[in-house]
Amino acid sequence: MKRHRPFLDANVLFSAAWSESSRLRLLWEVEGAELVASEYVIEEARRNLDTAEARARLTALVERLRTVPEQPEVILPRDLTLREKDRPVLAAAMGVRAAHLLAGDRRDFGPLETGADSLAVEVKSGARFGDRDLAGLQAFLRTEPRCRAALLAYGGSDVVPLGDRLWAVPLGLALS
Repeated sequence: MKRHRPFLDANVLFSAAWSESSRLRLLWEVEGAELVASEYVIEEARRNLDTAEARARLTALVERLRTVPEQPEVILPRDLTLREKDRPVLAAAMGVRAAHLLAGDRRDFGPLETGADSLAVEVKSGARFGDRDLAGLQAFLRTEPRCRAALLAYGGSDVVPLGDRLWAVPLGLALS
């Protein structure tokens, strides 16, 4: 079976650990997924969790993923627009050849601009979505001519065409 290797950013780890009922915890149940995070993002999530219970949940989640060191030898494209604090995250994801970089805040990594065509992906943990959930992807499609398509990865089970170049897809399918 092919293994999928999503790299988790600190805000995904934080959100999964913050609440026992976080739907992001479903990532740990995706068959064939090898979740990966760097020591850098784990420490950022730990630093921002303010209760012992949440930190204990983070520790338990981290035990079930692959932890990797920073990847300073990875050279990022010179024309990449990315905040300094996010550069080690992207470098680590690239260094371990992650299939996906999952971040909970599009301000961190979306869009990554390097001059090439792009695919916009937004992750929602819920099994339902509405017009508000699609607004960011629709705006990106309207304003970014190099975006070929947009996917809303969600906790449901059906692939749903939502318009020109826009689909909702189950999270497990998006990770494949």
